[in-house]
Amino acid sequence: VKTNNIVYTKATETADIDETVTFERAGIRGKSFGASVRMAEKRLELHKEVEIEAFESPELAKSGVRYAKINSSSASYDQIANKIDLIDSVVINLRTNSTGSGDPQTIDATSNRAVFFLDGETASIDAAAQPEAANTKLKKLEMTGNVHLVSTETGTSPTTIDAGYAMYEKSTDRIELKEGTHIVTSASGKTTDVRSNEAVYDQRALKFALTGGAEITQETNFIKGDLITADL
Repeated sequence: VKTNNIVYTKATETADIDETVTFERAGIRGKSFGASVRMAEKRLELHKEVEIEAFESPELAKSGVRYAKINSSSASYDQIANKIDLIDSVVINLRTNSTGSGDPQTIDATSNRAVFFLDGETASIDAAAQPEAANTKLKKLEMTGNVHLVSTETGTSPTTIDAGYAMYEKSTDRIELKEGTHIVTSASGKTTDVRSNEAVYDQRALKFALTGGAEITQETNFIKGDLITADL
């Protein structure tokens, strides 16, 4: 953590900063205005105007080639749990490689809150939970409240997704959606409009699994049911 002035309270093992602060750890770096470093808990609380970048490796960090850029009103970086809690006005730009074609893919997401889970998270505080050994690559991304995503693969039309809740799993390239789902996507020149209470969208296989009040409209074609599995 870098800043000009720090107030340290020994009794609580907390360092408080009331100005712009920058921080960096492994493949994560960022800045905010104001922060609290809770040393005993290995937690960094970022007070406002949060900007975070994530990199696949130290070499890519030096080159400025990031796989994620995150903005939020405030945030908390828990090094032991290896996760970042993002609070209010969350904006995320995520770059991945589409596992279907190998072409670059971007996901632009906004939500009220989000949790950025990183590989290497552990459930208890023990030797395996040492922050120095943690991996800072994205494992999954959980978003809640007014979730809006735009997924775009190079050379294809974007897919837009709206829901109350979303969970993106990087390893499977799947998005689990809840609390009212609306998906609009295009393939082979045809636009497909999908609505349901819940859904699982497999981006790799271009498949939907819809549950509860499911409706699919493609041009003049329409299908409705409680449980629908569909290929694009």
